[in-house]
Amino acid sequence: MGGVKVNSDGSATPSNSHVGGYSILQGTNLAEVQDILADHPHNKEEYGMTVEVHESVNM
Repeated sequence: MGGVKVNSDGSATPSNSHVGGYSILQGTNLAEVQDILADHPHNKEEYGMTVEVHESVNM
């Protein structure tokens, strides 16, 4: 929880899901990552798939 669901049009809505898997993607800000993921093949609601973004910090 605490992330955003990236919609296929590139917009984002608050996430209320638990993370089920992850990939690391780097961007300068959330908007850049949303643009990258808008056309992602796993981001097809008609197939029941969604992509969510949770920000992390380098340590």
